[in-house]
Amino acid sequence: MEKYYNSIQDIHNEPVVPLYELIYRALRKDIIKGVYPAGVRLTEKELSEEAGVSRTPIREALKKLASDGLVDFNPQKGALVTSIGMDEIKVLWRMRAFIQGLAAEIAASKAKPKDINNLRKIIDKMENETKDNSSSVFNRTSNAFDKELLKIANVKQLSRVGDMIASLAWEIMAYVNQNTDVREKKVYCVHRDILKAIETGDGPKARKLAEDHISSWGPMFIEAYQKLYAQNSNGGKTDK
Repeated sequence: MEKYYNSIQDIHNEPVVPLYELIYRALRKDIIKGVYPAGVRLTEKELSEEAGVSRTPIREALKKLASDGLVDFNPQKGALVTSIGMDEIKVLWRMRAFIQGLAAEIAASKAKPKDINNLRKIIDKMENETKDNSSSVFNRTSNAFDKELLKIANVKQLSRVGDMIASLAWEIMAYVNQNTDVREKKVYCVHRDILKAIETGDGPKARKLAEDHISSWGPMFIEAYQKLYAQNSNGGKTDK
């Protein structure tokens, strides 16, 4: 899972990743938090001054945010933050459930012994992190399980769309977990059931388990996020 930044200035602590990508992640986090509420204008000049970088990586970051649907480009006003409605978030979760379910089904027909072993190691790590109550580390491991399923399925377009959707979903989950007590309990048990279905080649069962799992805990995260977003957006940045 990507690092969770506290502010746009934190990008200077991660020199390995391209600069525009770090700026994109930091801005995406702030949009999701409501620091930049819907309708706020993001200008290259102000953002470059705030981050202490040139306008070029800012421009590339804004383009990537636009591809995510988080900003719209207006010829007169520039990049405007779009509204993150709860309907959009609900659809995001439904799409995520569908994609991960499909990945699990395909993985059941393609998984090799080494793939099964990798998934089992991830689940074991997930169980240990659940006992340690480390939500941020646990999120990364749970995300690793989903990524491994996409990798085993080995369908390029499925991975591309799945990564984009998962990236936004996990960003929301990280934000919720950092600010509330909402989190999954013993989720590793469900993952073991999914693994068993994959190991036995039962694609339909693996798909149903994965879809039901994501669909079942989605509502509690969405509700918690809605409350947090409302609180932050009321005190968020505005156009001058």
